[in-house]
Amino acid sequence: MLNFSIKTVPHSEQRYNTVGDYLTDKNGHTSIVVSSMSCSRREMLVAVHEIVESYLLKKANITDQQVDAFDFKFEERRAEGDISEPGDDPRAPYYDQHKNATALEKVLASILLVDWGDYTDEVNLLMSKYKG
Repeated sequence: MLNFSIKTVPHSEQRYNTVGDYLTDKNGHTSIVVSSMSCSRREMLVAVHEIVESYLLKKANITDQQVDAFDFKFEERRAEGDISEPGDDPRAPYYDQHKNATALEKVLASILLVDWGDYTDEVNLLMSKYKG
């Protein structure tokens, strides 16, 4: 059964420097947390990415804990000024799922008439200002 909720928060309230995050509780409910952006269409892109990625992870038997372990270690090693996403690292245990979620995110951006370059510029700006 699918059981998702989506919440938009100020970027500074994310658990780490990311515009989208998800956590699944012991009852199977997945909470999606999206950084507040300039318009709801951009927030929807992040939310859809997180829903797709988390669903694909469950199908691949990759746990949230495995993702978190990689992401938090990635954050510890992050160089000053690096705004790359942990899921873009080929060593990420969820690399394929992240890439597939990004592909769908790009399709949805086209449907919603969101310029991909402007969208990624806003994501990068949020990432560069993170003070969490």
